[in-house]
Amino acid sequence: ASPASYGNLCTHFARTLAMTSPSALPESETAKLAQAQTPALHQLQVDPNAWISLRQMAGLLLKNAIASPPPANSDPSVQTDGLGRPAGGYMKLLPEYAAEIKPILLRCVSDPDLNIRRVASTTVSSAAISNKARGRMANMPISEWPELLPYLLGCVESGLTDTGRNENAAAALDGSLLTLRKMIEDNPTEFEHNAGPAFANLVPLLLGTFQSPTDRVKKEGLRCINNLIMTMPGGLIVHMNDYLGGLSALAADESWEVRRLVCQAIVTMLSLRTEYLQPHFPAIAEFMLKATSDPNEDVALEACEFWLTVASLEEEACTNEMYEYVGGLLPRLMPVLLRGMVYSEEQRIELLDANELDESNAADRSQDVAPIFHTSSAKRGGDESDDEGEDPDEDNDWNVRKCS
Repeated sequence: ASPASYGNLCTHFARTLAMTSPSALPESETAKLAQAQTPALHQLQVDPNAWISLRQMAGLLLKNAIASPPPANSDPSVQTDGLGRPAGGYMKLLPEYAAEIKPILLRCVSDPDLNIRRVASTTVSSAAISNKARGRMANMPISEWPELLPYLLGCVESGLTDTGRNENAAAALDGSLLTLRKMIEDNPTEFEHNAGPAFANLVPLLLGTFQSPTDRVKKEGLRCINNLIMTMPGGLIVHMNDYLGGLSALAADESWEVRRLVCQAIVTMLSLRTEYLQPHFPAIAEFMLKATSDPNEDVALEACEFWLTVASLEEEACTNEMYEYVGGLLPRLMPVLLRGMVYSEEQRIELLDANELDESNAADRSQDVAPIFHTSSAKRGGDESDDEGEDPDEDNDWNVRKCS
């Protein structure tokens, strides 16, 4: 592959992604399909879903081509490094091809169809942000894409201020939030450092999503800011009171997914940036106590993580006032945790059946009676396989019972 053929391939994928109907096909391509007497052209013309699927496939192929480019030197004799990467590096899109693909992707981020918005947002993130954990370098880095963040933030602002329920504005808002979230998730540090001056407007606009009547908008806004907690940019520090106030306002939201994300934000802050929660700890602890009894198990689990995180805090992170307040809550907290530890009727039946199968005269091995130590999800980094020892439950999913 040459840089020109690689660029042409990516450009064709992008053009197909952007075609809103079969009528946009070049006449030469339509003639080829007609001459081949294939039913594909007729199906694309009469079935909108088939056309959407074709566009979506083109977007996925574009994402893969950009995220996993061919080696810069296609000579098979060129050696690779210890990780299997070509010593000469990977091919980059030439500026003339990137110049055509970038505006196409921005248009598709605002596409009326959700599937197209999703694939476009993933492609933008893969192109603009590197992910070293996955061995992926940015082929169209955000530092060389100055119009990217201003465009996304403009769509967010327009969508939040639109009072006429404009479908195009709503689609652009949704696609832009998806794209922002994926970029921040992939590499928050790189995103912050290379996003340019427009980054200063990011947090205030994301805070505006907390007041949206649409659950999806609130959820994406929460996910975006929650992913910024680890790097704690200055823009979030400046608006910390507004952020905490926004979380408080969403604490009783009707959507369980929103409530879960509120709890997740508090647990992450407590684990990584405790100092910002210390002045508000009594109110936060009361809320998390209530949330630990939430009828939705996902919300209850996320809230239960709060107490596990409190117990795991380093001494310097937990003030005497925090210790004293948690101590005062114990008469109300302990019954909640004990209720959470109870097996369901179905689990009890399964355990009794399993015990009957396991009964034998053989002595217990050391690993059978080894103690189990659990840590909070923030300490585990989201990996639930780091517990020391194995839980006796056959079901290895992290749940309220185990967390309690």
